[in-house]
Amino acid sequence: MTYRKNLRQQIHVDTEPPVRDVISCPMTLLNPNRTRIGIPKAGSRLLRFEHIRVAVLGLLLVVLTQTACRDREATRNSELSVFAAASTVDAIERIGQIYSDRSEISVRVAGGPSGVLSQQISSGACCDVFVAAHPRYTERLKNHDNAGTLLDLVGNELVWVMPADRKNEIALTQQIDGAKRISIANPDHAPAGRYARAALQAGEQWPRLQERLVYANDARMAAQYVADGLVDLGVIYRSDATAFRDRIHIIEAVALPKIETIRYQGLAFRCNSDGAAAEAFLRFLASPEVADIWQRAGFRSSAASIPQDTNPTASSRKTPQQ
Repeated sequence: MTYRKNLRQQIHVDTEPPVRDVISCPMTLLNPNRTRIGIPKAGSRLLRFEHIRVAVLGLLLVVLTQTACRDREATRNSELSVFAAASTVDAIERIGQIYSDRSEISVRVAGGPSGVLSQQISSGACCDVFVAAHPRYTERLKNHDNAGTLLDLVGNELVWVMPADRKNEIALTQQIDGAKRISIANPDHAPAGRYARAALQAGEQWPRLQERLVYANDARMAAQYVADGLVDLGVIYRSDATAFRDRIHIIEAVALPKIETIRYQGLAFRCNSDGAAAEAFLRFLASPEVADIWQRAGFRSSAASIPQDTNPTASSRKTPQQ
């Protein structure tokens, strides 16, 4: 009997349901003899508390998500993204600061070669205003789904330049003959390079100078090469020479073919909201009020011939006229 009883007890012990995973509980602070407890049973006070905690956390997550979305939307509506030809960045940043002070809409400017920026927009980059140094790039994008107003902004001219510390009275033709390195912007994607190539071809200088040309990524970089003394001469925009006025000496203007005119255009997009702020900022760039900023930066401004509303706040509520 004793053997059978012990056997039944052994069987009872061996077939006892396994204890479920346990969790630590702060109740051990109140009961030092109880170090672990099992998972709370249905209907227990701890389980009800757990359900309430999960519900509160879920509600808090929803509120935080909605708040973040509203904040992102507010940021998009209070900031303009401008893709600008490298030569225009300084002037647009100054104009953008004036615009921001009046409208409380910040202006973020990204500069680069017009061709590269155009390709980025075509590939889906979000841009509110695109300022190109050649109409071909804005013409490509004017039929874009989000494209809006297209305006002429300013003009420019090419100049022969040299490092200021090498200034001399030697004739330009002799300096060109003796130059080992001449910088221009890359004509494959930078309008300044295309204009320079057209000018050199028209003057029948391109074949003999081609091997001595140093291609820069954009117009501003071509000027930087001259300012740093990395090249002997450069063919760059007057505006870029103006930006380095203490380090670059302008020799003379470059004659362009009659069919070539250096003309900058701006194109607005409906990247954020309905595009009203983008349209307003583009009109501000083309307004007579900022013509002096363009001119001091070395551009030939055509803004005086474009009658536009220059009040950013009021303009953002209007649909501009083409």
